[in-house]
Amino acid sequence: MTLGSGANGCLGHGNYNDVTHAKIVEALLGYEVMQVSCGASHVLAVTNEHEVFAWGRGDNGRLGLTTQESCLSPSAVPIPENMQPFSVHCGVDSSIILTVDKKLLSCGNNRYNKLGLDTDEENVDVIFKFTVVNRSPLGEKEIKNVALGTSHTAVVTVSGECFTFGSNQFGQLGYETEFSSRSRPRRVNSLESYVTTAVACGDTYTIAVTEDSEVFSWGNSSRGRLGRNSENSGIPQKITFPDDPFTVTSVSCSYGNTLIATKH
Repeated sequence: MTLGSGANGCLGHGNYNDVTHAKIVEALLGYEVMQVSCGASHVLAVTNEHEVFAWGRGDNGRLGLTTQESCLSPSAVPIPENMQPFSVHCGVDSSIILTVDKKLLSCGNNRYNKLGLDTDEENVDVIFKFTVVNRSPLGEKEIKNVALGTSHTAVVTVSGECFTFGSNQFGQLGYETEFSSRSRPRRVNSLESYVTTAVACGDTYTIAVTEDSEVFSWGNSSRGRLGRNSENSGIPQKITFPDDPFTVTSVSCSYGNTLIATKH
């Protein structure tokens, strides 16, 4: 079901109308949708049979439908051969699929190389269909978790490594001293002694959680984004919480705020 603004057709009802009460997306009747993700103006959904559907705003190829046209109703997305989608993740103007085999497929706006698609020969600006992210080091890794910011991306591997790529204008990649505008995937060195289990990206900052429920933040600190009093910091630093012991179960970032779920 969807509701809210129908701009760009992102509700999937075949029109641009706003909806004030939850309404079934009729084009998906008969499919068992397992997970969905919403971008600024587009939506992806994945079914129990590993099919992906996309709708909403289409410029920059963010829908993965091989064009820049917007789509008012869910359309089946072509997926590279022998790849089975497991989860979908929408950014502002791009999309990433995590496959059953723990690989990444990405499409849309690759500005700053935030999709990890640049090659040694050229910078890729836009990609209109989901493409395997096979550049080293990510091509050799099994990916567990992925998060998209406005201009950067972070991933966590099965072995607990955290990699980031894209724009580092505010230090959101965690590379300490290097504030570059277009970075290839690199490991966040400050977290090498920790096993990272989850990561989330805000607009220009990043949050990571370790297996011991320690939470680190880095990047743009304005308006309390990092959960600590500091200037913009490219060095991941631990967020201090009340003394009561708890376990972090999940973390999620919006444009400039963060939600951390815990249990005692």
